[in-house]
Amino acid sequence: MLGTSRKLTKEKKELAQQIYKIEELWKTNPDATLEELEKPGVDDEPQSVALKYEDAYQYQNVFAPLIKLEADYDKMMKESQSKDNSHRFDDASRLTPTEIVPP
Repeated sequence: MLGTSRKLTKEKKELAQQIYKIEELWKTNPDATLEELEKPGVDDEPQSVALKYEDAYQYQNVFAPLIKLEADYDKMMKESQSKDNSHRFDDASRLTPTEIVPP
């Protein structure tokens, strides 16, 4: 009985992780499927940061991917905030949605 309880807990954790990963993937690709999570490189984590580095090459290999990830995220956030979704009412009762995207 205790073994099945642990197994269910483990399966729930795995399911929650899978849900989180697919939601993160949907932020960049709304048409993504669960099969795409299985592709190599989709959920690769960047290398962890160390307290000391042997040389500048090792330092660059750790921090360059982190800086690129941050730049991509900032760009995505800026683009999503620059979209102005507004609504206007034409015939006093009909709502006409309009989307204004700056150049």
